[in-house]
Amino acid sequence: MTTFRIKLCGINNIDMASLNSVLQLSDSRLDSEWQVSQSGQVDLFVYGLDREEGRSMLRQHRRGVSAALAQKNQTNALANFIIKKPIRTKQLVEVLNAAEEQIKVMAAEQTEKPPAPKTISSPKKAKPKTKTVDETIHKPAKKRHSWALFPSTYHDVNRPFMTCPR
Repeated sequence: MTTFRIKLCGINNIDMASLNSVLQLSDSRLDSEWQVSQSGQVDLFVYGLDREEGRSMLRQHRRGVSAALAQKNQTNALANFIIKKPIRTKQLVEVLNAAEEQIKVMAAEQTEKPPAPKTISSPKKAKPKTKTVDETIHKPAKKRHSWALFPSTYHDVNRPFMTCPR
């Protein structure tokens, strides 16, 4: 069973104790093991929105999966998940299992080899053909077109001249 680590950021001691307690109660319902850790590899960052410290840290969050610990009426679009207070086991299990899936997807994307970059070669420019003196003086005659191809200027002797056929 894989162990995932949670880092609590900007969370007061009461919420920290509550989250640890609910985490222990919900351990049997989780797909993987989760533990709170303040150091080492972190899989999920949980930010407290009650304090400015937590809100500021969430705004600076750039990589990894994040969750916001918020009052019932608070939301934050910056976090991947919202954990509403008071923290309930069912809600925490849903958030942690969903976070686990997202972490696995992100890990799979990082381990996949990126496709080889396509090399774009510039088309070879043809050298301009240098004309000889004879070619410059003796230009080939332009091809003459049949007037039948251009009905707007074609004149039929049986009809009066028109600029445009109707």
